[in-house]
Parts: sequence; structure tokens; C-alpha cells
Amino acid sequence: MFKLIHYRFKVYGLAFIVVGTILSAIYLVSDIRLKMPVIAIYSSFLNKGVFAVVETNIIDELILLFFLFGLLMVIFSEEKEELDCFNKIRHKSLVYALFINFFMNIAGVLFLYGDGFYFLLYLNLFSIPVIYLTTFTFLRKFS
Repeated sequence: MFKLIHYRFKVYGLAFIVVGTILSAIYLVSDIRLKMPVIAIYSSFLNKGVFAVVETNIIDELILLFFLFGLLMVIFSEEKEELDCFNKIRHKSLVYALFINFFMNIAGVLFLYGDGFYFLLYLNLFSIPVIYLTTFTFLRKFS
């Protein structure tokens, strides 16, 4: 059986999500730049290259990492009072999240083109964890 991490990590994960939200709001309002050389497997921007070191603004990557690590900690931390039925609810929530994500992708392939489709791909970074957390919270409260 997969062992969940301690419930205190849920608070740390929520803090990461809050920091990511604040950083993204600041990033949208102002023009923050933190240029750094990074190792790129593939880059198609100003510095094109394959397996190259390119200089880029890493603020957007940092924001995404805050969100993703925060979601990871919230999802894989146990509840303060863990009940036996929570594993079944977790399984059901994951199945719902996958189904909703697949239908969202199918609808996107059929009805979205150009930048709209790229936005859907970007949304796929967060759709499964967010849908999972939403359904888990809903099912936990009303089961």
C-alpha cells in the first residue's frame, strides 16, 4: 500500500500554492525579470538549441513549480483524522478526475484550434490535480 506523507505537509502545500498565486499576480501586474542560464533539452525561443545552455526569464517556471509542488503536497498528504473510507474516496476521485480530463481533452481536440488548444494543453498541467482535490473534498464532506 502506498504510504501518504504526514498531514502537516498539506499546510506547506497550501503555503506553496499561496506563494505561487501571489507571485503570478505580481508577475502579471509588473514586468519582473530573473534572467538565468538554464539547461534546455529543447529551446525554440530567441536562443534556439537542443541540449544547450540558454538564458531565459525563469519567473514563470518558478511560479509553475510553486503550484505543482504545492498541489503535490496537498494531494499526497494524509488527513488529520484518516479514516478507512478515505482510500476508497481517493480512488473514486482519481477516476472522476481522469474521466473529466479525458472528456475535456476530447472536446478540445474537436472544438479548439490554434492558441485555444495550446491553452488547453497548459491547463492540463493543473486539471487532474485540481479536479481530484475538488471531487475528493466534495465526496469526503458528503459521504
